Amino acid sequence: VVCTIPGIMSRVPQPESFVDRQNYIKTDNRYQFDDLLRNLSSAGYTRTEIVEDVGHFAVRGGIVDVFPWTSNDPVRVEFFGDKVESIRTFNVISQRSIEEVSEIELLPNFESGENRSTLFDYLPEDTILVVDNMDLIAHKAAEYEILIQQRYETLLEEGVYPQEPATGYLFWTDLHLQLQKYRTWMYGLCTDPQTTKIAFHSTTPPTFAGHMNRLFSYLRKSQTEKVFTIIQCDSKNQAERMTEILEDEGLDTAVNIAIGAFHDGFVLPKTGLQVLTDHEIFDRFKKRKTYQRFKNGEYLRSLSALNLNDYVVHIQYGIGQYRGLQLIESGGTKKECIKLEYAEGDALFVSVDRLNSVQKYATEEEEIPKLTRLGTGDWERLKKRTKASIEKIAGQLISLQAARKASGGYEYSADTHWQRELEASFPFEETEDQLKSIIEVKKDLESSEPMDRLLCGDVGYGKTEVAIRAAFKVVQEGKQVLILVPTTILAYQHYQTFRERMSEFPVNVEMLSRFRVVKQQKKLLVELANGEIDIMIGTHRLLSADVKVKSLGLLIIDEEQRFGVKHKEKLKSMRVNVDVLTMTATPIPRTLHLSLLGARDLSHIETPPRNRLPVVTEIHEWDDNLIAQAVTREMERKGQVYFVHNRVRTIESVQRILFEIVPEARVVIAHGQLPEKDLERIMFDFIHKQYDVLISTMIIENGLDIPNVNTIIIDHADKFGLSQLYQLRGRVGRSDAQAYAYLLIPHVSRLTDLAQKRLRAIQDFTDLGSGFKVALRDMEIRGIGNILGKEQSGNVQAVGFDLYCRLIDEAVHQQKTELMPEETFQQVKRYTDARIDVDFDLMIPPDYITSEAERVSVYHRLVNYQEPEDLKKMEAELADRFGPLPESVKQIIDAIEIKILGGRIYAAHVRLNKDTMSVKFSEDFVKQAEFHSVILPAMMNLKKTKVHFSGDQNNPVVQFKLNGETKEQQIDNAKNILQNLA
Repeated sequence: VVCTIPGIMSRVPQPESFVDRQNYIKTDNRYQFDDLLRNLSSAGYTRTEIVEDVGHFAVRGGIVDVFPWTSNDPVRVEFFGDKVESIRTFNVISQRSIEEVSEIELLPNFESGENRSTLFDYLPEDTILVVDNMDLIAHKAAEYEILIQQRYETLLEEGVYPQEPATGYLFWTDLHLQLQKYRTWMYGLCTDPQTTKIAFHSTTPPTFAGHMNRLFSYLRKSQTEKVFTIIQCDSKNQAERMTEILEDEGLDTAVNIAIGAFHDGFVLPKTGLQVLTDHEIFDRFKKRKTYQRFKNGEYLRSLSALNLNDYVVHIQYGIGQYRGLQLIESGGTKKECIKLEYAEGDALFVSVDRLNSVQKYATEEEEIPKLTRLGTGDWERLKKRTKASIEKIAGQLISLQAARKASGGYEYSADTHWQRELEASFPFEETEDQLKSIIEVKKDLESSEPMDRLLCGDVGYGKTEVAIRAAFKVVQEGKQVLILVPTTILAYQHYQTFRERMSEFPVNVEMLSRFRVVKQQKKLLVELANGEIDIMIGTHRLLSADVKVKSLGLLIIDEEQRFGVKHKEKLKSMRVNVDVLTMTATPIPRTLHLSLLGARDLSHIETPPRNRLPVVTEIHEWDDNLIAQAVTREMERKGQVYFVHNRVRTIESVQRILFEIVPEARVVIAHGQLPEKDLERIMFDFIHKQYDVLISTMIIENGLDIPNVNTIIIDHADKFGLSQLYQLRGRVGRSDAQAYAYLLIPHVSRLTDLAQKRLRAIQDFTDLGSGFKVALRDMEIRGIGNILGKEQSGNVQAVGFDLYCRLIDEAVHQQKTELMPEETFQQVKRYTDARIDVDFDLMIPPDYITSEAERVSVYHRLVNYQEPEDLKKMEAELADRFGPLPESVKQIIDAIEIKILGGRIYAAHVRLNKDTMSVKFSEDFVKQAEFHSVILPAMMNLKKTKVHFSGDQNNPVVQFKLNGETKEQQIDNAKNILQNLA
């Protein structure tokens, strides 16, 4: 056990309490089902419908899902009677099982008042204690005691009566006595050699600081001296890069590469062994990792789940309001339908097999749509106008893409030895998204077509590193790079980062901005025109007529939407025949991403760096003591504070209050009404730690990445939207230090219901959970205007986000077919959305899935699948989550598979009635050659199947006699017929 001072001083539950309330569950053991539920409740677990967070459990039939306090993943315990059939970990987002485990330990959650013991009560008498510098420990313990006492007194002043400090903590006098009871090995700078019982002779390896030639010489010397060398790398990717670097130098046989997590390397001279770590070789800052619970790109059910009274969009009937599920009986069969209410109280019932026509209405937060009037042409007219606007933007994107492809581009070589060295020196481990984006950018650069890629990702997620690697690849072949950013401060930050990363290579990086005097600017422009500058970073100054580039290879644009119309026109003319990488911190929804894939190359970095800690979020009324304490605590750890006050008129009064309550703090004001030069100077000084507190308006919402700021105080937090609060809070917590967000509000009685709901969401979801994703969805929708233009934000408002994405998808396909007919994109088949009628029930029994919202979610997912293989996976997921499938659930899945297969042969309507399947084809398809040359002959040649034709030649109906005595056999026969025709 490795323990810190606060850790060992904090009191813990008594050992016997742990033993009494521990639960061990093993497979094949017998365990009273009801006893488990009672024990979970008494151990502090909360029962919910779906397990999404630590300390929750859910029950469905004989299945218990539980998220133990000490686990990275929740577990699913399946019972048969009182016997534990299986125990499986599962993914908290997809809710699907990951792997089987043989047993789980369910530890209780204790109230702080129960913590009466100390860690020493858990240690056997023969425990050996290793103490690192006893004098320093005594000093730190004394400091911590003072801090505990100060917090206690502050709470008393505020009228809160906490427990006495000695009740919750073990102070130094008692702690020192406890330490003396055990055998102790002490070490440290001033440790008495007489107390050292173990002699362990080791030395530290030399420092290389990224100088590879120094490393190569050292390794050759070690090889000559027959020293066994291990280089330990953080990850598989880093190990592969290291191997390639050593192979290029012929040193791969002299070194053993391993993957691990040593903090420091060491040399054991007597044994002839040494371990070097990659982060020491490259002078990388070794950061501790935390478990990333949510994997990139996983679909979040809660976004699509319909809740009562949610607004929805039906593609044919328009915007209505969801009023719940209703069971409708007709012709002897039962169908579960969703009820939609429209203007003037009109109702529409949509069968579950047609739910793919219904999407949740999503636009910016708080927007309440106008309900459509049924029986009028209002909806069709609105849809027509929206479609025309979307087709226009799609046409512009495709035209630009066609022009770029026709112009041809420079084809860069594969990665060089230098490229691998630069990438190996990256101070952090790349996330999966980041690596994928890097691969996509390199592939673009190595192709013969000019790159035009949009790279999306929040500030601090690693976009700059992608740009660095792309730029380095380009300059190695004698080409130049321009990096265009919207503000002088961002230009300076990029300049510092690029110079630092490329310091070991002969790359000339410069910056053109107002931070350069006129004489310097003229000199830099000459050098750029002569090809002496490899990478030039600057603001819109780079778009001036006097800026000439000798051999421009790559244009990198950061936050293009923040430039003016004239600048955008200039950029449009520049981007036809050079490689272009555009970066934005605006999140783009995955569905829009997929819809745009045919028109724009996109890369997405959704995964945050692995060392991020959730931001501790607290909501308070204005309190001078609280604010002073928050600022002082941050200053004590050499950090800085954002104070957001979004009213310019009263911002100076906030500064005066801060001067009074924290007189030692250096406080500065920043807002958009200041002259631009003054604002830049303030921000520059704040970055360089000339101030402790920055009081500002919403101008800090986007862009800046200042890892040293780890406390944010947001005044009048009730006035901000959920996505704004999310983005503001995202300005802190960008290092491995614990970050804090304080949301200041008026008295709760003065808050609207919506404001209370919003604040609860931002407080509750401090991890990358469903609340974050909902906030993110709001931002993504707002961000559409940034990516595609403000007019498109209005279109999203008119028809809702999901229908908008569908219309974009159709428009891109149509424009691509017309403007770029040679593209294989045109060959992608677009099947019909076949309507299905069956003579059996279409419903999930409520006793199988009790939650109505969950049933709707399952229906929605089923009808939106395009492949029969997806239905098989869904079947396995349902069995995993809810137990064996009832017959009616199997038949719903069969019906959806028939719907999919019917769409493959362009059927408009498929009907199953007893032993007959009737198929009606779409009128458009009947006119096409494929119907007469492929489908019709295939139907005529079906073996062992009676086929009957009716209707006229424009609207033929084909009837198939189904073989089989049981309904299951007849359904299988129907699926086989459709598969043979597809």
